[in-house]
Amino acid sequence: MSLFKASIRAEYVLQPNANGVGVTCVLKNVYDETLQAKAAVTGKVEITWAENLQLKKVGYLTTANLAYARNYNSQTGVLTIDPGDSITVTYHWEITADSEAVLRGQIFTLKPDFSCMFLNIPRRYIADPETFIITGEVRVFQNTATVKVGQTDATFCLVTAYVPVRECPTVSHFPPCGLP
Repeated sequence: MSLFKASIRAEYVLQPNANGVGVTCVLKNVYDETLQAKAAVTGKVEITWAENLQLKKVGYLTTANLAYARNYNSQTGVLTIDPGDSITVTYHWEITADSEAVLRGQIFTLKPDFSCMFLNIPRRYIADPETFIITGEVRVFQNTATVKVGQTDATFCLVTAYVPVRECPTVSHFPPCGLP
């Protein structure tokens, strides 16, 4: 019997300080007792391009990826998860980071956004939509088993730069790649 029920979701995030895929893993304590120990979060998130399963990004998880836990003492490192409580572990893939340039160049075909120009030069480029398969596994405590968090797909268009709406239209005019 597993101690946790797990789920995963992902979304493309384009903001002034973020341009990438945010992956969220939620683990709910389905055991009938409180779990308590020093947090020892480990695991990984695999982001695989649906068109070529050989192209993937593996992000490794640590306790630093613990984004939410109602009863976590960061001073002592002790994590308490009551029955029915959940914790959230997140990972952010900065697709536009220099270290990802090779992978990015193999996957995305960028086109100028002619609705966002300055002196006849595009201020951003937008790629055609691409789909990624995202899976993961997380271990919460040293003495618990690793939990598979399932699978989700994320389809999005990479945008090279965030541009404030007062300067250019939002990218929502690029279906299906519109962002809020």
